[in-house]
Amino acid sequence: MVKVKNPDQLNIFDPGDFLTPKRRQMLESGRPGLFRKHIPAAVEAAMSEYDRRAGVKQLRVRDLKAVKFCAALKALGVNIFRAAGMMPEEVFCEA
Repeated sequence: MVKVKNPDQLNIFDPGDFLTPKRRQMLESGRPGLFRKHIPAAVEAAMSEYDRRAGVKQLRVRDLKAVKFCAALKALGVNIFRAAGMMPEEVFCEA
C-alpha cells in the first residue's frame, strides 16, 4: 500500500498490487528513485517508437502551428495502431 500524506489525494488504483517486489520496494522507498531511473527510460522508448513509426523528424511543413498539428495527428495515428494491436482478433469483423 502506498502511504499518502494527504488522504484526500488517495487514488482508488493501488499500483502496488501489480508491481514486482523490487519495483514495489522502489515505489515505497521513495518516488524520486522511480522517476530518476525508470520514467526517463520509458519516455525515451515511447518517443523512439513514435519517431520510428511516424517519421516525425522528417516533417516537411513550415510554421510552428503546422508542425504541432502534424505531430499531433501522427501521434494519434500511432496510438490508434497500438490500441488496435492490443485488441483480440475476434473483435474485428470478417469481411
